[in-house]
Amino acid sequence: MRLLENPLLIEHESFTDMLQAVFHLTSELTHRKDLTGLPANDQQHLTKDICRVYHLLIIQ
Repeated sequence: MRLLENPLLIEHESFTDMLQAVFHLTSELTHRKDLTGLPANDQQHLTKDICRVYHLLIIQ
């Protein structure tokens, strides 16, 4: 999270977006103790988050 406080990194919007997406995904995954048997809406949410992170990482 300290990286997001760096004003030089904030100028690089795509990198900042990638960091925010990674931190969001990390938070979502740690919030769930067991990933097996998740409801469909949780699976869809995590799939969307993972795809977003993957896409932004490729760009970087």
